[in-house]
Amino acid sequence: MSRADIELKVRQAVATELGMSVEDVPSDGDLETLGADSMNVVDIVMELEDAYGLEVPEEAMEAVKLVSDLTNYVAARVS
Repeated sequence: MSRADIELKVRQAVATELGMSVEDVPSDGDLETLGADSMNVVDIVMELEDAYGLEVPEEAMEAVKLVSDLTNYVAARVS
């Protein structure tokens, strides 16, 4: 799976959770600025865990601030 595929899936998960178009989710977007609260981030991470068979520890989840943080985390464990 390519990094571009992972980035698209992450952006889709963010867009779905926040009720917006994937085109409105920049790859380096700040999740809080996009309207995500901590519960949204948990839901997004759970979606990605299911999609990629990952388990994201709570401390890693707390470090997520940007869309690219999610992409980097998943890419480092899937690629």
